[in-house]
Amino acid sequence: SGGGPIMRDKLWFFASGRVQTNQNYIAGLFSNTNAGDPTKWTYAANPADQGFFAITQKGIDGRLTWQASQRNKLGLLWSEQVSCYCPELTSATMAPESAIDRSFRPNRTVLVDWTSPLTSRVLLEAGFLSRTEAPTRRVPDPDVNPLMVAVTDHGLGNLTYRAFPGELRNVTLKHTIYRAAVSYVTGSHAF
Repeated sequence: SGGGPIMRDKLWFFASGRVQTNQNYIAGLFSNTNAGDPTKWTYAANPADQGFFAITQKGIDGRLTWQASQRNKLGLLWSEQVSCYCPELTSATMAPESAIDRSFRPNRTVLVDWTSPLTSRVLLEAGFLSRTEAPTRRVPDPDVNPLMVAVTDHGLGNLTYRAFPGELRNVTLKHTIYRAAVSYVTGSHAF
């Protein structure tokens, strides 16, 4: 991350980025040697292939702040994030072939804010925020037979295997928020 002035006492920037990856192996959970075989209805653990849960997140953010006049300051923030929970839902009760991949491409946040001190006691503020989330859920292996149904085996500690037990819905979420405020300071204060 870094930032600084672009134009002295007029325009500033700040930018940052990050990449985060986590992978957690699940004790006692292994892939199913019968996975993908529609003729097999049993779970047979493959001890050479341990089940895991993984997350990868990447993000980049940028902000500009402009002192438009002595009494008017504008700010713009743009944030892009890409996340992949691949695979997601793998657990002690969900075999790897029953898990899904869930990704957010992109998660976007745009924020515009304005401040203006009218006097040494009155501050005006306004802002706008727009957030878009586009989650996608899919079966990780495109060769999985879509006709296979999930099995939950109570004799194996409620382990679900063979297929994903639900439906895959993909919905884009959009949020818009407006705000405005007038602040009156009763004591002495410099904005």
